[in-house]
Amino acid sequence: TPRGIAVDSTGRIYITHTGDFRILVIGSSVGDFLGYIGLGTGSGPGQMSGPYGVAVNMSGDIFVADTNNNRIQKFNSSGGLDTGFGNLGQVYMSFSPPYAIALGPGGNIFVADTGNARLQEFGAGGNFVRFIGSSGSGIGQLSAPFGVAAGMTGARIYIADTGNNRFQMYSPVGLYN
Repeated sequence: TPRGIAVDSTGRIYITHTGDFRILVIGSSVGDFLGYIGLGTGSGPGQMSGPYGVAVNMSGDIFVADTNNNRIQKFNSSGGLDTGFGNLGQVYMSFSPPYAIALGPGGNIFVADTGNARLQEFGAGGNFVRFIGSSGSGIGQLSAPFGVAAGMTGARIYIADTGNNRFQMYSPVGLYN
């Protein structure tokens, strides 16, 4: 059950293999199987449960929305676990659950915190920056955001506002526009 996909600067393809609880890595030239990232099912460091979103930065670090564990895990370019953060909840750095992840200019991390009807933004080092959006159906409000993309020039943040059957755009400082 593939759910998310990302491509690094060398053309390697990373696919969240949700049912197998890992990230599948495919080579760029002819689609060669290169291996897996993650240690399989579980909630321990490097293990995953239902990974959905994946993103890769310019250094080759892989960020995974470990959906059923309500956390984000960061793996280095060799596939080793660097760090992870998050848990189930409604406060900052807590998710319910995270489904999508995107990286913006400067390495900022945007996470679709689907059940909490918002995005969370983190700095490149994983520090909390702000919430984007709030629950509802009005302008700038969200309901079950399942996708997120960030413009590489920093111009906009795009959100698939699934529960409201629309997409929304926000400025780089998190304001609806």
